[in-house]
Amino acid sequence: MPTEPNRRMPLEGLTIAVVGAGRIGSELIRNLGLMGIGRIDVFEREPHLADPLRSRYTVYEGDFWDTLSLGRLEAYDCAIAAVDNLEARLRLNQMCQIAGVDLVNAG
Repeated sequence: MPTEPNRRMPLEGLTIAVVGAGRIGSELIRNLGLMGIGRIDVFEREPHLADPLRSRYTVYEGDFWDTLSLGRLEAYDCAIAAVDNLEARLRLNQMCQIAGVDLVNAG
């Protein structure tokens, strides 16, 4: 379906949780920001990876299963897993299924 050249997708109203800010996560966060996503919250357990993101995004430190409750997860339109740990991916998948939030696995 063709779109009008000056018409923007309604991305400003989206709220996305990104779990992991390593190589894939940091690039993904940057690209989401450039796309005009309304709110991007970052969950990262390594402080040195999260520090450069603090000026533009809300960053939560620690393991996401300690900082991201089901109630908070339900407020997101989408969650993105950018972690290299299988257990973390499986846990986030379970949490998203329970909360009814779409999950995208990156990497």
